[in-house]
Amino acid sequence: MKTKTFIIVCLLLGFGMNQLLAQNGKNVNGTITDDFLWDGYYVPVFSSNGELIDWLVGSVTVHQLYHFKDGVRFGKKSLLTGKL
Repeated sequence: MKTKTFIIVCLLLGFGMNQLLAQNGKNVNGTITDDFLWDGYYVPVFSSNGELIDWLVGSVTVHQLYHFKDGVRFGKKSLLTGKL
């Protein structure tokens, strides 16, 4: 039992260290995702002549993709879904 526990702990530590070592701060390349719930989302609605008509209010789920090349963010895509 102790041997199995030791092997599992070493395996999990190996996965964790692999992820940490893969994230060098100098040459970050790839995409990072960010997901969250935006509760209390509101946007004003205007008429064609600029008068405030109403407010769209609701909860929105946000999924964002941040694209990096050599440690510099060069793009971002956002997808907002929900009911207003």
